[in-house]
Formats: sequence, structure tokens, C-alpha cells
Amino acid sequence: YLRDVKQGGPLPESLGSLTELFSLYELSNTSLTGIIPASLGALTKLRMLDLNTNKLSGPVPAIFGNMTSL
Repeated sequence: YLRDVKQGGPLPESLGSLTELFSLYELSNTSLTGIIPASLGALTKLRMLDLNTNKLSGPVPAIFGNMTSL
């Protein structure tokens, strides 16, 4: 549970190795910065992703189009 924790910093590329992950919905309002790593595209079982109210920049990686459960 990380919502409203204000940890800040970038999303780690290593999150993409958690291939059995179903949700990343408690990452809102945590002061995340930088880009959304393309490695998250490996999370093909992900059904929910909530990154709102952060300071992320850049485009959503094209590989997210392969995340059919999202």
C-alpha cells in the first residue's frame, strides 16, 4: 500500500520482472517522477494500473498496447 506515501523518484525498471503481478493501483499520489518504463509492458497479467497525481513525463510506452488485460 503506497498511496499518498510521497516516496518520489522514478518507477524502477525491475517492476517489469514481477510478471505475476495483477495490479499496481496504489501508486497514485506518490510523487513519482521520470518516465514510465517500457519494462512494465512485461506485466501482461496486470489488470489495474493507477499512476495518477504523480510527476511522470514522456509518452506511454507503445508496448502497453500488448497489455490486453489492462
